[in-house]
Amino acid sequence: MPKSRKLPRQPDATPATALTAKQDRFAVEYLKDCNATQAAIRAGYRKTGARVQGVRLLTNARVAEIIGTEQERMLSNARLDVDRLQQEAERMAVSDVRRLVRDGELLPIEDSPDNLAPACLGRSRTSVRRFSGSPVTESFCARPVAI
Repeated sequence: MPKSRKLPRQPDATPATALTAKQDRFAVEYLKDCNATQAAIRAGYRKTGARVQGVRLLTNARVAEIIGTEQERMLSNARLDVDRLQQEAERMAVSDVRRLVRDGELLPIEDSPDNLAPACLGRSRTSVRRFSGSPVTESFCARPVAI
């Protein structure tokens, strides 16, 4: 029976300065779902030892530092998104859709004020054609029911 070949060992990273390729991959994978076992498997560690390896990697100071820094960045971005959405909701709540009408006529969409566009879900109004009598749908702005 032929001997099984061993894979070349990954070079160890310099202590406290860099991670091995697998450790770096583990940190990236861990950020996806915060599941150390699955992150270890996706990073290339064996399934049989993934649970132990995941715990070991989370206790590695450099890996933990990288994960913590990235989680803080992600949280900061999420806060910015929430703030932006709240500002948009406030702007929509106080928008005046009457500015879409001039001299009793609906403005064409391209002439509508830019700041009213987010407040409009759709524009529709039904009128009747002069000659054929068939209904024609024209656009009009409708505000969201709940913000």
